[in-house]
Order: sequence, then structure tokens, then C-alpha cells
Amino acid sequence: EDALSRDFSVNALYYDIKSKEIIDYVNGYEDCKNNLLRTIGDTYTRFREDPVRMLRALRFKSALDMEVDTAIEQNMNILHNDIVLCSTARLLEEILKILRKGNALRGFQEMTRYQFCNKLIPQLQHFYAEMHTEYLVLLERCLYAADTLFLEGKKVYDMPLICSLFYPVYLFYLSEAEKRGGNLDRGELASFILYHYAGYLHLTKRMTEKLKQILILLHYF
Repeated sequence: EDALSRDFSVNALYYDIKSKEIIDYVNGYEDCKNNLLRTIGDTYTRFREDPVRMLRALRFKSALDMEVDTAIEQNMNILHNDIVLCSTARLLEEILKILRKGNALRGFQEMTRYQFCNKLIPQLQHFYAEMHTEYLVLLERCLYAADTLFLEGKKVYDMPLICSLFYPVYLFYLSEAEKRGGNLDRGELASFILYHYAGYLHLTKRMTEKLKQILILLHYF
């Protein structure tokens, strides 16, 4: 019963410490050998029950370099709009799980590829994809730097990870103001960006204040 309640076959394996045998009720061991990610049960039904499972699929895909089976691929394309039905707190935590552990760049690219960025952070996605693609390079450099730090054995904290999503936007507005000879209040600008571009990210007041400080301080380096 516990095995069948799991999201994917590869995380429904058990180990008998007495017999030293792997217990597999869902053919997960074979999927592991084939580097294949497959849902347990009907994929459409499982994703409709809990759309966050689609983000979990991307986490496995990006972190373990797994291939998703056809059912996952097709149903993520069909059901990605349902992702906004989940609580924002759960969504933020799952996004952070995707970005942590040295897979920030690929995780963001996978979320973009399957339209989740377009649903969860639409203004931010529009900024990078439609308006200012040159700033996407800066974003990718930030995420790559976070991945490099992790692979070097250093801890990567959540706030800098989140901040990296907004930092290129912050620089863009400062650059535009300088071109016009204006002088933006950096604190007000940071507040505007975090409010307008956060989308469905559940940024608490405490998190927002920390992110504002990071954005403002980064400009001086």
C-alpha cells in the first residue's frame, strides 16, 4: 500500500536488511537501471490529484539526468496549467528543491521548457523570453555560479537562489533609469520588482525584506 502511494516507481523501492534483498512492487528497479522516470498508476489521474507531482518529475529529471516516459511528457504538456491550483507555499518549496543541489540552471531550463515558469512567474518569464533575452544570459550565469558553488562542496542558501531570478530585472531598471538621467530609489525599485514579478512564489514579508537587502547590496559590488 505504501509503495503504490508513491509518486514514481524509482522511489518506491524497499530494502530488507535481513535478507539483504531489494523489494520491488512496481518494477522500479528496472526503471532505475534504464534511467527512466515513470509514475505509479495512471499519470493523468496522478497529476490531477496533485499537480505538484509534475514539478517533482522535473526535479528527478534535472537532478538525476533521467528520461521521463511518454505519459509524463504528454501529461505535463496537457496539465501544466493546473500547477497554479496548488498552495503557493508548496510551490515555492518545490521550486527551491529543483534549484538546490547543483541543478539550478538545468532545473530552471526544464521549468521553462514545460511552461511552468510561464504559469508560475509569468511576468518574469515574459521579461526573459520576450523582452530582454540578453538578461537571460546573466540569469543563467547566476544559476551556473550557484551550481558551481554546490559542486565545490559549499552551501548554497535559498535567499541568493531566489534573488538570482530577480537580479537581472533589477539591473535592467537601474540601467534604463541611468540612460534617462534619472535616479531611482533602490529600495522602492527592489520592492516593486519583488511584488510585480514574483507571480505565484510565496514570498513572506521576512523573505521579501532579505531579498531587498541582497538586491540593493549587490549593485555596489
